[in-house]
Amino acid sequence: MKRLSFPFVLLGAFAVTACQQTAFTSSSPTVAVIDRANEMQNVLNFDACLNNGLEQDAQATANDEPGQYLASAETLSGCDSKLRDSASLVDIRQRMQAKALAVQNYIKGGDIQAARLALADFEASFDGADLIYADGSSFTDTMHLLLHRFDDRVGYKLASLNARRKAKDEVRRAWYWQTN
Repeated sequence: MKRLSFPFVLLGAFAVTACQQTAFTSSSPTVAVIDRANEMQNVLNFDACLNNGLEQDAQATANDEPGQYLASAETLSGCDSKLRDSASLVDIRQRMQAKALAVQNYIKGGDIQAARLALADFEASFDGADLIYADGSSFTDTMHLLLHRFDDRVGYKLASLNARRKAKDEVRRAWYWQTN
């Protein structure tokens, strides 16, 4: 009878245990991996929605077509819902800009009630955070001026808003022609 040397026995034992370990390990992905894949899919869905809404906005701008502005606004309004519980994975500024553009496009499309609802959704979604235009004016103040304060004819309230100057001038002009 032949005797096996110790290193060969040890190597054989490792080989057998290695086979047994792989036999007991599951080959299916873990729950964390599946959750991460779902989160990344949600982000991809948001990105695709945003790109679609921006393309519609570009077409609406090129054609100056109210219906296209409304289609873009509808698309952009729904993008945030595609994130589900993955909102923290997308830059908040990007999400804010998508919702802000939706508000503006509802106005350009002529659906003031939808614009008011979209503005309320914007404010609720971002806890009072605001976007600032290049001229230093506030997005929310400008939208409130256009959507809610047009009939509130108190000049000092208008002056205290950090709204776009052109929007304030238009409101003042409209007030003037309503009384003269």
